[in-house]
Amino acid sequence: MEEIVFLDRATIPAQIRVRRPDFPHRWTEYDLTEPADRFERLKEATIVISNKAVLDADLLARLPKLKFIAIAATGTNNVDLAWCRTNRLPVSNVRGYATRSVPEHVIAMMFALRRNLMGYHHDIIRGVWQEKKQFCFFSHPIGDIGGSTLGIIGKGGLGEATANIGKALA
Repeated sequence: MEEIVFLDRATIPAQIRVRRPDFPHRWTEYDLTEPADRFERLKEATIVISNKAVLDADLLARLPKLKFIAIAATGTNNVDLAWCRTNRLPVSNVRGYATRSVPEHVIAMMFALRRNLMGYHHDIIRGVWQEKKQFCFFSHPIGDIGGSTLGIIGKGGLGEATANIGKALA
């Protein structure tokens, strides 16, 4: 029977249902896990789910029962991937994670950067707009999205979803 430990369930909003596997297993989840508690919580685990908890080589080397790491996020920076490759420990992101929110955030950031929204926001806070004699002021360059090129690296779910939103803007 697989022993599944979710180290930091509270990093995923409560309204998001975490589907459990349909094979025999014991499931243990913790809201958060401090670095000092990682080994104790994982020493019997065969599968670990982690979002923010760091799984470094020193810890992984002490977990011989571990068969699989599932990352409940889009990034892999909290897992020592080189150690996992060398020791043939599979690592995977959770499929379908943030397939709407991340691409929408990418597009929102694209508009924010092309329109220099943060620069203008800071000018407003500093009172620059109030000092100007006209309705508009141009203290930062502004670029259009129309006619721009959207470059996407990767063809996974997030890249494809971002491309679809980009096509809608064309």
